[in-house]
Amino acid sequence: MSTNILSTETVGLSSGDEAAVHLRLSGVAPGERGTRAVTVRYTGDRDAVVAMRVRREDAPSPCAEHIRVGIYESSRRQLPYPVFTGSLADCTSPERPERGFGNWRAQGDGDTHEVTYQICWHLAEDAPAADEADLTLTFAARGLG
Repeated sequence: MSTNILSTETVGLSSGDEAAVHLRLSGVAPGERGTRAVTVRYTGDRDAVVAMRVRREDAPSPCAEHIRVGIYESSRRQLPYPVFTGSLADCTSPERPERGFGNWRAQGDGDTHEVTYQICWHLAEDAPAADEADLTLTFAARGLG
């Protein structure tokens, strides 16, 4: 049986801020899929680069190779496009520096600027159940100039 899980939330940032969102994938059953959308809103008086970093909360587990992950970015001005597709193991690999996914430049004009990240996952029908696969998504705004 395939289950769809959908969750949405909003994170507000200004220059120098960070915010973390926890994504629980432990206990995902074979065939299960889900989507989580996180809208990041930047309001500030300085231009900033906003990025999302992904970190796995537990030791590497065999199920990480079987969980497929897609991360998509969209805004009012652009259709969703992929900033990462691959396995959970690839997404959180120690070889992947914390450079972030979907970096975007937010204007420091005092208005609110937002981008939505959609994180989709799927565990194949023939894969073992996901025992430990929780993630932390960290959103950071670094001021420019």
